[in-house]
Amino acid sequence: MGRMSPLHSPTALTPGTSVVPASRNGGASNADVNGSTIDLTGYRGAYFILHTGAMTGSAAVAARLQTNDLPSDPTNGNWSNVNYTTYSNAQITNKTNASSTFEMSYVPYAGGPLVVRAVLTPEANISLAAINHIIF
Repeated sequence: MGRMSPLHSPTALTPGTSVVPASRNGGASNADVNGSTIDLTGYRGAYFILHTGAMTGSAAVAARLQTNDLPSDPTNGNWSNVNYTTYSNAQITNKTNASSTFEMSYVPYAGGPLVVRAVLTPEANISLAAINHIIF
């Protein structure tokens, strides 16, 4: 029997929560919610899933991916949005669909940033939202 690649092995996938599920209030107080820092050293990339639950009124949520310029100390580094031209699947624009899922992904290019996080932005009214990830 042939050897299974790490991408197809369930033991090589590491799931986690980037932004915990919570009720988010948009509108005037639509502050970004920064997700957990993910170090991709030794991994190929990360897949992110935005989950929406109940949404009131004209609620909307958006999400994007950011990388850090100081991988050895991301707390003190500068976070910047992933280049959406290079990574077209690195952002989710305003979504108003309740009880839905949306996807983002990041696979760094050779020598590219290995530290990534998801950022959730509640745009208006009240929404229930979370972002989970799988590192592969």
